[in-house]
Amino acid sequence: MSSSSASVREPHVQSQRSQSYSARPQHRRLIAGIQVLFFIFGLIFLLMGGLRVALEFYGNIKDTIGSLSIENITSMPVLIVGVLMTLLGYGLLWSMAALGAKEPPAWHSGRNGLAGIVTMLVILMGVTAWLNVAWLIFMVPIAVLFGGLATFLLLSFNQPSVRLALGADRLQKREAVGFNWVRNGFIVLILSTMAVIGGVYAVLTDIIELPLPETKPGEFIFVTTFDNYNDEWDLYPGRNSSEILPDEAGNPRLVIKVDSGQLQDGVFSLLDRKVRDFDLRVTTTQLTSADDFDNLYGVIFRYRDNDNYYAFEISGDGYYRLVKVEDGVQKEISTWIGTTDTSGDGFEGYPTLIRPGRYNVIEDPLDTKNEIRVVGHADKFWFYVNSQRLKLCQAGESRESTYTNGQCYSDNLTDYYQDDSFKQGQIGLLAGYSPSGDLSVPVTIAFDNVMIVGPDPDTINLSEEPNVSENPN
Repeated sequence: MSSSSASVREPHVQSQRSQSYSARPQHRRLIAGIQVLFFIFGLIFLLMGGLRVALEFYGNIKDTIGSLSIENITSMPVLIVGVLMTLLGYGLLWSMAALGAKEPPAWHSGRNGLAGIVTMLVILMGVTAWLNVAWLIFMVPIAVLFGGLATFLLLSFNQPSVRLALGADRLQKREAVGFNWVRNGFIVLILSTMAVIGGVYAVLTDIIELPLPETKPGEFIFVTTFDNYNDEWDLYPGRNSSEILPDEAGNPRLVIKVDSGQLQDGVFSLLDRKVRDFDLRVTTTQLTSADDFDNLYGVIFRYRDNDNYYAFEISGDGYYRLVKVEDGVQKEISTWIGTTDTSGDGFEGYPTLIRPGRYNVIEDPLDTKNEIRVVGHADKFWFYVNSQRLKLCQAGESRESTYTNGQCYSDNLTDYYQDDSFKQGQIGLLAGYSPSGDLSVPVTIAFDNVMIVGPDPDTINLSEEPNVSENPN
């Protein structure tokens, strides 16, 4: 009796086992849907990623082959995403073909393809938020819709019946273990490479700021009369230019000219060095300007990028101010303050502390120069013109600095500025039009005798001359 029962049940068991390895209608529909998804996203990722890589090679690498600088690699994270999209596009198209063959690797490639789509959508969300947060309003619905669809298909694809239908369990254990090691090793390699590249990028672009070494008081950081080391400055010709040009005696100096007639145009030249604490001095000469000398020029400090820095500016008609640019928004820390001497004695015979320029009544060329000095130590900054320390009219409780008729109406007249937004950065020299100046006349300023030494916080308010130690050159 038992022998007969066994002979009857055996064909039934074999029939069930045979059916479990065949693709059922619901499996075929699932696989077909995944193939369509892979085809669409494969083409999209392949085209978008390939186009991004092609543009990178054509726009940057083609013109800068043989050289590498921060300007060449600031777009590296976006380029990496483009490469990953290209590879994923190829992978999705291959997985689409593998699913049609229904061989044992098909299940693994299908699962990894669906996971790759979800991962790439998350990466694209991050890149979108980094480039322009406003674009998230378009990206979020797309990512939620297709990410949710891919996640649903991935959960359905992980069902044991689908594994059996695609023959995933027919892989030998040894082969499966080997495949897992290769896959996991590849994932670790990709993630570690991206982490290293991302870390390097973050350091180079100051997303992660590595602290600079401390400087001793009086220690030379940089000094130049523009006879050498000029390759460390931003130099460019044109109507708005920064060039090394000689004076009448043939002595070189950095000359910045603004001749665009556009109020928003300011020209600056950055020194290719980062400093933290500093005592900066530079001699300036106004070469050309409107008859009323209403212009602006000065120094940039703690510069991180075009959207984040401080600037101390003076004008040929005897005013000075301090501004801060943060996240691309300019804030006037201390508004324009005049240096007119109300006592009648004047400053060495001139009505303002800031001397107006070369083309005026002053006969001695030496008297046309202004020395600008900015001292930065930790989060405090002091400002000088022609060896006289200047006061600042800061905003205080009011929202803007207001100085009129010799009085600071914001009731916050200070000897220094304190702010810790930017802890280190580059030094720069700048020139531009004043908002109330004549835009038809170019502003040309000469800069010379740049000296940067370590500040002495103990004597900063007492000593006007830095105690210089060794020369770095």
